[in-house]
Amino acid sequence: MILPAALAFSACSQKIVFDVDYNVTLNPENTYVAGEPVRFDITGNVDNLLMYTGEIGSEYRYKDRYEVAIEDVKSATLDLEIKGNYGGTVGGLEVFVSNTFDGLAGDDAAKDVETIKTLSEGGMQGWSKLDYNETTADEGKWVSVSRDITDVIANFAIAMHWNPSDKRPNGTVTNAKRTYRVNGQITIDLGTKEPQILTLKDFSYTSVMMNDWFETPYVHDAGNGSIKFLDSSAQIAFIGENMSVHDGVRLDGWVFSSPMAADAVPVLNDKPVVVKDMQNYISSYEYTWNEPGTYTVTFVGMNANYAGASKEVHEFKVTILAK
Repeated sequence: MILPAALAFSACSQKIVFDVDYNVTLNPENTYVAGEPVRFDITGNVDNLLMYTGEIGSEYRYKDRYEVAIEDVKSATLDLEIKGNYGGTVGGLEVFVSNTFDGLAGDDAAKDVETIKTLSEGGMQGWSKLDYNETTADEGKWVSVSRDITDVIANFAIAMHWNPSDKRPNGTVTNAKRTYRVNGQITIDLGTKEPQILTLKDFSYTSVMMNDWFETPYVHDAGNGSIKFLDSSAQIAFIGENMSVHDGVRLDGWVFSSPMAADAVPVLNDKPVVVKDMQNYISSYEYTWNEPGTYTVTFVGMNANYAGASKEVHEFKVTILAK
């Protein structure tokens, strides 16, 4: 009675992983022309088989990539939509970008105010001003502003200075200090199938009101006369006020994003095509490349169970000719 029980225990405890042992070959009848299928012949023992086609978005070398190196950035563009309205004087918002900014403290108001004063009085050294020149014809309209930011993406920061006048160009008093609403995104081309897109909401910010009537310069989302991040009308809103509230004094508000390096940009890893799973048997597989070029094609075969896994990789160079 003891012997069968011992044998049963031994069988249940044994861990067996069947090693992957398969082969992939190119069918000799292939024509390798764009738009025509290329056939791969498959033999051997493999439970699951994946294929990285070598096309953008399906490259084996990027299967584990969740960050991007600076040298992989093909291009980066900042696109803003800005709308100014109310108040009789345009030109109350300036936008800057930088790759040398270390960021504001965010918890030391005196230090941050002094940093901003030094930057402003020094002509925003280390910052590049965007070409946003508002005119009276832009009243209440969304104005598009774009800049190639490839040169600053290594340590990208954006700053906005809101300083609307309470005077008209002729010197008379306007009825309101101008409101601005800003939407925007950064589009980063990494050579993947889809570009990476970050909106202004994806950044962290420190806002600073330089006017001395605020209890703390970090105030925001406080109604008229403040910067709003929770406004339903825009990603960032600079809400003006009636000129009578602080007569003769211009609003002076700043927004600085925390610097962000390109290698902090979240990216999607490249994806394979599922050729085979445990539920099906195949002896060949066809794939069609629609564009000519040379592709590094990678097959990844895997056997796996509760005891472990075994993997085998086969790689090909496939040149597809124009039709």
